[in-house]
Amino acid sequence: MKAALHVPVAVLALSWAGHAHATPPDVEDLHLEVMCAGDAGTAWTTRLHSNGGSHFLVIHRWGLVWLSPSAQSATFAAVGGLVENHVNVGVDEGVDKPGLTWTTSTIDQATWLREHGAETCAPRDLFTHYVEDATGFSVRPTPSGAVRLGLGEQSKMLSGTVVDLRNRASDYGDPTGTLSFDALAPFAFDDEALGWASGPAVATGAHVVARARVEREFDPTDLLVVMDADAFASTTAWLANADGLEHHRAERFELAAQWFREAVDRDLAFSIAAFNLACAHARLGSAMGTARALERLVGVPGMAAKVKADADFDGVRAHPTVQAAVAGLE
Repeated sequence: MKAALHVPVAVLALSWAGHAHATPPDVEDLHLEVMCAGDAGTAWTTRLHSNGGSHFLVIHRWGLVWLSPSAQSATFAAVGGLVENHVNVGVDEGVDKPGLTWTTSTIDQATWLREHGAETCAPRDLFTHYVEDATGFSVRPTPSGAVRLGLGEQSKMLSGTVVDLRNRASDYGDPTGTLSFDALAPFAFDDEALGWASGPAVATGAHVVARARVEREFDPTDLLVVMDADAFASTTAWLANADGLEHHRAERFELAAQWFREAVDRDLAFSIAAFNLACAHARLGSAMGTARALERLVGVPGMAAKVKADADFDGVRAHPTVQAAVAGLE
């Protein structure tokens, strides 16, 4: 039977109850949602669901984590928790709900965020884009320790640090205070991964922090991947340009133009993407769009000759606006 993904821990706990002679596997499922960001780091909400190795318990813990890439550390704050005890559900007459044990915290979340330097609680997701097709950016850790950024059929490697926050305390309790990345259990790549999901990716100072979810039958989890911001920008620009070229070759010029524009927006110095953007606008018959893209190439050696030699520009070459733009090129 094919294993189902995203099975609620409560369902797993109840399903194991019919096999009380065996100890069930410990299941820990960590969900992370980006909350706020600043120049010094990013804040994430944490939701950890586990069964504690019991057939009958479902343990929920909620908290906050401030991830500081420059300091290579994570600071934790517990928000609260709930233990659901299903041991008597459906056994004793009249018992149809689990026993509940709540824990709460007195932490003031707004104060905590302000003290750690949160400057916006509507951080921009750098994986989002404005292109009208179904493709999206993705991030995936690899066995070598690097990360693979992808877009459609294109992918490229860059260095990064993968942070696994599940093993954030030796007793799996609710941690407080600060732990270094080295003190956290390192992410171990294994063959049990059934799939990956990505996003969001948030800028913080000189770094980008992205979420990557590994889906497995047991212990699915969200991971955080820390990357250099400049390397992230140039890599995503390269991917957008490469995807744009695929659309251009297939004569899907509107999509090509959107992806080339995405590449230029992510890396303003990416002259190849700017030239490709001009080509796409030319094939769309937009003299104004072609001229504006060519204006990005002022000062780049050899561009005038390249435009004159490229057949993509034949349809708009005689337009005065395009001629004026070409005249300003080297």
